[in-house]
Amino acid sequence: AADTLFRATAVRASRPPVVDGEVGEEEWAGAPVFADFLQFEPRRGVPSSFRSEARLLYDSAYVYVAFKGWDPEAVTAQLTRRDADLVNDDVFVLVLDTYRDRQSAYVFAVNALGTQSDARIVNDGRTTDVTWDAEWVVRSRIQEWGWSAEMAIPLTALRFQAGEARTWGVNFGRGRRRNLELAFWAGPLDAELRVSQA
Repeated sequence: AADTLFRATAVRASRPPVVDGEVGEEEWAGAPVFADFLQFEPRRGVPSSFRSEARLLYDSAYVYVAFKGWDPEAVTAQLTRRDADLVNDDVFVLVLDTYRDRQSAYVFAVNALGTQSDARIVNDGRTTDVTWDAEWVVRSRIQEWGWSAEMAIPLTALRFQAGEARTWGVNFGRGRRRNLELAFWAGPLDAELRVSQA
């Protein structure tokens, strides 16, 4: 079943990664690698045309996320205003359903210039509150092979139930403006921000 296919165990960071946009193998060692993204658009369910990887770590203060997106062509990145509609650029998206209620989630997005966008979604992704803002750190870097990004999201910015052995819903997305491809790790999705499929 898809539910068992898209599953990973969160790993506690032995030391916090340096959030500089350079995804170092040593600082992300042991983190689960989320790859093999599936297209949402233009060809739903077909493997993405471009290699993408996300990694996730946590500690007592932050959730850390790394992204690497390979691309044989120049990256599209122009937007610099916080909470801009980043679908017009190459973008990486993180969806966190911290209660795993399959209805609500936090969305964090970044382009290759490091421009931040965040939102809260409810009603299984049908309603988006773009006025919600959190204090989080992200850095992006354009590389010879594509682009990369690293995020540090404070746990204080998120609502969740504390305790051992908690399960969160998670999904990672990548938008590539040049060919209008949008792909996600867990899928194929019925709708772009369908929390119930995270």
